[in-house]
Amino acid sequence: MSYRDLRNFSEAMRDLGFPHHISLESFRTPNWELLEVCLRWLAARVEPDAVLAGGRETLEQRVALVIHAIELFEIRDRALSRPLDMRAIETALTRAVTSVGERVAVVSEQIDSVAASESALDAKLERRRADLQRAEKRLLTVQKIKPAYQGELTSLEEQIEELWEQYELRYRCVEALKHQLSLLEKAQSEAAEEQQAAVMQLIHKYEAEDLLPGKLDHSGASGSESRAGFLAGRDSLDDIRDEDDSQSDSDFSDTELFAGNEPKSRHDNDA
Repeated sequence: MSYRDLRNFSEAMRDLGFPHHISLESFRTPNWELLEVCLRWLAARVEPDAVLAGGRETLEQRVALVIHAIELFEIRDRALSRPLDMRAIETALTRAVTSVGERVAVVSEQIDSVAASESALDAKLERRRADLQRAEKRLLTVQKIKPAYQGELTSLEEQIEELWEQYELRYRCVEALKHQLSLLEKAQSEAAEEQQAAVMQLIHKYEAEDLLPGKLDHSGASGSESRAGFLAGRDSLDDIRDEDDSQSDSDFSDTELFAGNEPKSRHDNDA
């Protein structure tokens, strides 16, 4: 390209509104990148939906790009050079005007329907506001009026509170008594076990005295006394067991339970 061609091309592209600056030195050497951008931009101005084939990577793509662009521009030139048919143009314009009028009518109907819906919604909102105000007034009236059974209800609530306090107190007392009863039963069982162990010790002692050979030979009277002590200890153990069974559910303390047994056991030991 000559200097004049480059200048005219850059000025024409600038007048058309090309977004990039084209300098006079842009095409001193083959610049396929800028050429592709210019051709695709011009094709989009001629036909927005046009897509040029080819590219700038290989020789075949470059040839296809240039050929396709030239064909597109030639088709445009032929279309512009063809004589215009005024009847066809008028018919097309009439159809376009009719289509636009129909669209305007549809939009107008939509606007009217929206306005009617808006007025209906406004009326509905007003009714709802009036209902809400009436309901609030009724609520205030009901809150101010004291029902006839209000006094009785208040007295019953006070009675229920008192009964609940009594129930709590009695429940706590019952739980405390149960705890004391469990402690008493435990103490009674421990005392009975201790007494039983003491009686068993006496029994083993008497049995050991009876089995001594020297005492059997020299003192028959002492052996009979030992047997009598053994029998008395066994009877005392039976009495203790019977008394524990009969008094397991009573309310006596440990001292009351075993006070009567201590003298008897001491008497048995003396015997």
